[in-house]
Amino acid sequence: MLKKTLLVLVAIILFVAGGIGFYLWTEQVSNETVDSRTLGTTDQHYRSVLLKRIAPNSPDLSALETFVDILEATKDHPRLGEQIGKSLNRPLAFLADADTPESQMAWEFNRQVDAFLADSTHQAEQKKILRSLRIWEANHRPFLATIAQNPSLSPYEEMSAYLAAVARIGQKAVYAIANEQPLPKAEKVYNQQMLDGARKPVLGADLAIVSAIDKLLQKAENDIK
Repeated sequence: MLKKTLLVLVAIILFVAGGIGFYLWTEQVSNETVDSRTLGTTDQHYRSVLLKRIAPNSPDLSALETFVDILEATKDHPRLGEQIGKSLNRPLAFLADADTPESQMAWEFNRQVDAFLADSTHQAEQKKILRSLRIWEANHRPFLATIAQNPSLSPYEEMSAYLAAVARIGQKAVYAIANEQPLPKAEKVYNQQMLDGARKPVLGADLAIVSAIDKLLQKAENDIK
């Protein structure tokens, strides 16, 4: 049986020239997340349990799951440290607590974008990139329905709107690069505003795909070849 309070301390020893460097971090976990964080299980049951507790009034969690798939916890995630020494019986309440470690889907998207940009024909991974961007753009409407059913999720509404906007911008950037037609200069200010908005963390969570979309945008605006 897990103790009510659990703090995972992980130390990585890195051997460097002339000595040993120590890196130490802490991660707040609950009874649900401990299996995923410390036992290395690939079972995502813990996340399903958390999302059901965060959005108990939604029978369909698909929009919420799509949103959480590309979130990553910030280093100053507000639950980190605040709950040290306190009971973990109370369910975690932030979406950052339900993200997958290192945001695997975002990592894969970032890899795809790098491959696309490195390919002189700009065909590599193009279909997969566009598919993801279309899913994220379309997710805002059903996510609004989830928010309406669960008002506690309302702080994430603006982030979801920005996600839809930058996903749409990302698609335009992909087509611009593939067709070697730079994006209109008149759209540059708007595009940057949307990216800046999408970078703002909410309750300890970031959108982990914004930097990759920014790469696409920079290429589409400044370096079409």
